[in-house]
Amino acid sequence: MRIGVDIVDIPRIRKAYEKYRDRFLKRVYSDAEIDYAFSRIDPFPSLAVRFAAKEAILKASGLRLPYHRIEILGRPPQVFINGRKGEGFSISLSHSSHDAVAVVIWVDTGN
Repeated sequence: MRIGVDIVDIPRIRKAYEKYRDRFLKRVYSDAEIDYAFSRIDPFPSLAVRFAAKEAILKASGLRLPYHRIEILGRPPQVFINGRKGEGFSISLSHSSHDAVAVVIWVDTGN
């Protein structure tokens, strides 16, 4: 079992979007994550918490993947890697008005 945690400054994600727009979004998020975030009144907490989750997943699992290959979808949140359900991941997401945090526990299932 391994644990990963990450915290992200929500205004940092907003600034990255304002500067790079679609280039930033497509590099980091899947189309489904982008659609979900922009269905919200303020998309940036959703984007930031998913960024934190992706970092936490990489820390916990030791995987080396581009961010957009990792998806955080659904309620409760579920992990998808390269379009397939990520086995062995438990994830918790939270945010305030300024910070987003994710905690991931990963148990190697041997798959």
